[in-house]
Amino acid sequence: ARKLFFTVFCRDLRNPLEFFGKEALHVSALTLGKELRATGKKEELHMVLVPVILIVIVLVWFIGQSNMLNRYLVIIEESKKTVDITLVKRYDTISEMLKVAKAYAKHEEKVFTELVALRQGGSIQDTNRAIANQNDVLAQIRMVGENYPELLSSKQFLNLQSEIASENEDLAAAKRIVNSNVRVFNQAVVSFPTSLVAGIKGLGKVDFLHEDLE
Repeated sequence: ARKLFFTVFCRDLRNPLEFFGKEALHVSALTLGKELRATGKKEELHMVLVPVILIVIVLVWFIGQSNMLNRYLVIIEESKKTVDITLVKRYDTISEMLKVAKAYAKHEEKVFTELVALRQGGSIQDTNRAIANQNDVLAQIRMVGENYPELLSSKQFLNLQSEIASENEDLAAAKRIVNSNVRVFNQAVVSFPTSLVAGIKGLGKVDFLHEDLE
């Protein structure tokens, strides 16, 4: 019996794959299956997470660019308020100059351009129209002054001219600030990729204020 056991044991040692292999292969197959299933789940998770992360990144970028454009518009509007305030003062001064000029030219059939008050909260185009209107009236007042030298030499008119000169300087400085802000905004809305956000929001280039003063 001992000889038979030894013979069988030696035969199995000569073929260890047959002795141990079946059990080992079964365990390895189970382990490999689990690893493959785990790897498959990870790949599925990656396929879901990557697009979500990209969408979040794009959304955060879009919101940031949108807020930046909104801030530019607010800055433009805030700086334009200084222009509007100066135009209101200028309107009052020109109104007084117009009264004096009409008093000197009352014997003439001179028709002055109607001085239009600036509409509060108006657009840049409205501001440009108000400036052009004020300049037209000033030009007509100067023409009256050429025909009436006593008008130009009157103390009241000289004081008004001094006021309008100071207001013109304030207006020119305020308009330079507005136009500088408009330039920054316009450069942003035409620059890629911010232009994509501007297009989606329906934003375009903003007009400049006319910088020439008569």
